[in-house]
Parts: sequence; C-alpha cells; structure tokens
Amino acid sequence: MGLRSPIPEFVEHAARDAVFGHSADHHLDGKTLESVRAEVDADHFAGTFNGMNESASWWTVAAVWDQLFPLRQARVNMCASLVPRGGALLDAGCGTGSLVRALLPAGVDAFGFDLDPGFVEQAKLALKTNSDRVSQGDLAAIETVFPVKVFDAIVCLGQTFPHLLTDSDIASFLEGASRRLKPGGALVLQVVADRDDRPDRTLPDLDAAGVRLQRRRILTSSDRAELHLVATNGLGDAAWKVEHRRWTPESLMAVAARFGFARDVVWADESEKPWTGAEPGWILVLSKD
Repeated sequence: MGLRSPIPEFVEHAARDAVFGHSADHHLDGKTLESVRAEVDADHFAGTFNGMNESASWWTVAAVWDQLFPLRQARVNMCASLVPRGGALLDAGCGTGSLVRALLPAGVDAFGFDLDPGFVEQAKLALKTNSDRVSQGDLAAIETVFPVKVFDAIVCLGQTFPHLLTDSDIASFLEGASRRLKPGGALVLQVVADRDDRPDRTLPDLDAAGVRLQRRRILTSSDRAELHLVATNGLGDAAWKVEHRRWTPESLMAVAARFGFARDVVWADESEKPWTGAEPGWILVLSKD
C-alpha cells in the first residue's frame, strides 16, 4: 500500500466541530455526534468518489474491509499453531487488526502494524483497550515498530508482501524481520495467485455495506502485475491501482536465505495443506537459523 493521508481523523474532527464547536450556528436540532459524523462522512465519501485521491479511496475500503474480506478461522488456527501458548506474533500488514483481535483470546501475544493510517485507525477502534497493539509502519521499516519486542513468529499474509517492489525494500524487510525474531522463530509469507499467467483477469466483485469493489489483475511483465480497483457506493466511483511483484516459492526462498532463513514448508493455503505446485497461491514458512 502506498503512503496515504489520515482521512478518518478529518471526518471525526469535522463532526465534533459541528456538534461541540459551532452548534449554535448550525441549528443541529438535537442531532447527536454519531448522526453528524455520518453526514460529514457521507459528504467526504462523495468527495472521494469524485476522484479526490488514492488515500481517500483506500480509506473508503478500510471502513468495510472486514465485511469485504472476512477473517477465516483457518488463518487464525494457522497463526496460533506457529507460536507456543503466550508466544508473541507480529502481523506485518495487519489491515484492520482482525487477526490480532482473534488471536488475543487464543492466548497469543499478538501485535500488528500497517502502512495505511485509515486501516490503523479502524484497527485501534476495534481493539478498544488493546489499541496499543497496533501501530502505523512500513514493511521496509519493520525494525522500528514495537522496538522493544521480539517475536516467535512474524506473518505477512494475503497479498501484502508483494507490495514490496524494490530489492532494497525487500532486503530491509527480510533483514529487519530476522532481527525481530527469536532464534528458531517463523517468518510466514503468503503470495496469492502469482502462478496464474493469464495477462488480464477480472476477479469477482465484492459487496458490503453499500460498497462494491471491482478488481482486475493485469500482468505488466514477467515479475510485475497491477491490480486495478474500482469502489462504488452509489455516489460515484473511485478508481486506483496497486503494483505487485511476482514470486515463486523458489525465487523468494533464494532471497530469504541471504538473511539467515531456511525453508521449513510450503503450504497451498491457510488449511496447511502441502503445496503441490498446481495451486496459484502459496504460503512459504521460513525459520530463522
């Protein structure tokens, strides 16, 4: 994900200003903070859908992310199996923090970070008193998040790791992850659908809470793909794209080995079924030497 502005704080500040700062001028007729927040949010949402910027587009999706992409229990089970009871796990690219929230009751000392401030704000709101367990941060700067912690496992799931495009950013992430792991700790990297060589593929639409997300994947080179996204909410469309780097388990393992990682296993998916080579996506489990 690219660098984006904190749109949700803008919405919140505007709503609070309307209720508490200028209520006499605006004739709110008894409206609550929640109702004004919704109105201001809708106005800002409309601006977003008039092509405001990529930041606002991502925030729009962040607000309904957990409904568009519900957390699978198989992911929770897989991650819980990576650490001992009470062990520490870091979710690199945690989105709305749904995995962190699910792992805490399972006895996992879970933390997460994400580059996008809109996702981080959603995560903090959902985590409530555990909001300090999520932070804003870049994959390439993994050494700077929760700097006093060391982890039994670091996971980077979904299509998060392929957002790293340059050799230097990939090296920074892998070297930083190695330093943040305990000896023998696990680094788990997921790549989705990179073995699908169709040059142009339309993915199924997703719908949640009045938002429709359309997705189209275009191969631009042997090691690059673009994901084109259009979000619609009835007020208009917001369109943007994200570039991904393509990998195979073998190519990623070769790079990770330079930073002290050994291949443990390759799974086809979060059910931990062995990868046969036929599946389009995979999960590479690495162990720190």
